[in-house]
Amino acid sequence: MTPRRLAVPSLALLVELLAALLIACAAGVAGVARAAGPDAFALQTYDPPPAGDRFLAVPDAAAPGHLRPAAALVLSWAHDPLVLRVDGVVPPGGRIVHRELWGFAQASLGLGRRFLVELTAPVALYQSGSRPVAELPQVQAAGVGDLRVGGRAALLDGEALALAAALELALPSGSKNAFASDGSVRARASAVAGGRRGAVTWAAQAGLQLRTDRDLTVTSVGPAVSYSAGAAWNQGAWRIGPELYGRYQFSGTMTSPAEVLLGCGWSRGPWDLSAGAGTQLDRAPGAAPF
Repeated sequence: MTPRRLAVPSLALLVELLAALLIACAAGVAGVARAAGPDAFALQTYDPPPAGDRFLAVPDAAAPGHLRPAAALVLSWAHDPLVLRVDGVVPPGGRIVHRELWGFAQASLGLGRRFLVELTAPVALYQSGSRPVAELPQVQAAGVGDLRVGGRAALLDGEALALAAALELALPSGSKNAFASDGSVRARASAVAGGRRGAVTWAAQAGLQLRTDRDLTVTSVGPAVSYSAGAAWNQGAWRIGPELYGRYQFSGTMTSPAEVLLGCGWSRGPWDLSAGAGTQLDRAPGAAPF
């Protein structure tokens, strides 16, 4: 496949739009950062890529084609994503969020040859936990998460190497008491790369995430560099491979979750079924042992 490049005016317009949206979101985040105190926050670290993408945690760099839709339903289970530790030991009642089952309803649509728009509606279907810290609420058994809207523009379209720019906004539509929202807009601008060589497909993403900077007693949240990467070996309708995802918060490594999973998938025609299991690489809030 011969690589194709966007015309310079289109790329310049995209860069200007991304910059304007990030500046607006940064101004909104800065306006509420000082006013916020200890409170619940958006804990979920698993952020599925747009519907139609190949990996479980890593977005593609390609666009599907003009007016080509995709829909997905993703379920995510986590054990002990937020616990209080004293000298490395979890005290009785220290599991702030013990278990959680989330669902993500997703839709995406290709526009032109190079653009994709996407929508994700997350819901906490079941959660359990304790309240060892008075400033934080008892986690709700269920709740709506922040609605995510986003877009992606393919900048380089090639089989061995594809590049794209992406922007995502998480709107504060979720329940804070379900640890499903910060109560303010979160934004992420990222660069995405991917490709295929022989039987191996790969993808990687790195971006800047803007969110309210707050000290939450047991942890803190704030701006971060997000990242994800994955590779898969393909054989017929099957694929299998490892994926890594996480973020590095500017407040330090103790609040920067990192997780890894092994995913497998089966594709036939318009249908795709995937499953994966993974674990935390550190004990940062949101990173789950399983």
